[in-house]
Amino acid sequence: MVEPMLSIESCSPTPIALEGVQAIVLTSANAVPALTAEAKGVKIFSVGNATAEAARAVGCRDVIAGDGDGAALASLIAATCRPEDGLLLHIGGEVVREDLHRHLEAEGFHTKREVVYRAVPVRALSEQLITAWQSREIASVLLFSPRTAEVLVRLLIEHGLQGHVDRTVAICVSEAAATPCRELDWGEICLAPQPNQDALIRTLEGSGILC
Repeated sequence: MVEPMLSIESCSPTPIALEGVQAIVLTSANAVPALTAEAKGVKIFSVGNATAEAARAVGCRDVIAGDGDGAALASLIAATCRPEDGLLLHIGGEVVREDLHRHLEAEGFHTKREVVYRAVPVRALSEQLITAWQSREIASVLLFSPRTAEVLVRLLIEHGLQGHVDRTVAICVSEAAATPCRELDWGEICLAPQPNQDALIRTLEGSGILC
């Protein structure tokens, strides 16, 4: 079952200013539609392979993929770029974790943010999912971000389903995503060994870290 916890809305930004920018940083594929023709010609660093593939699909020519989280992406950028060569432009959503910017600024880089979309929490779970959870049919749930985990936990409580997760394994992309889950008594909470989609799938297959 696919059950998005967030609805993506474009912020309809003004054209992206690229003066003095040496590279663009993408931490979500949701930012890719905002790339202009000029931006597609700039070196792009993506947080992971899925975002990199989305950027290449729209014609970006120089895309370097990180390993799935902000700290790893910052290390990759620091090993590839020099602070004196210009700004790093982070194109993303309204709500972002500050790990990436903090790590980059510690390495001497100047960063700038451009907000191009907002992720709005859904207000309710689908009737299909509610019925499945009431029947305890959900064996596992894959949580790709801390925010989606927060929304899911809140909605489970609002729907009175907090007592129906005891047979469900919460498979989380990171410790930050696992933290909201601990408010409920899951069958298990597992962490993916790396913060990316491939690792989440491997965890689903039984190679995760219990926490």
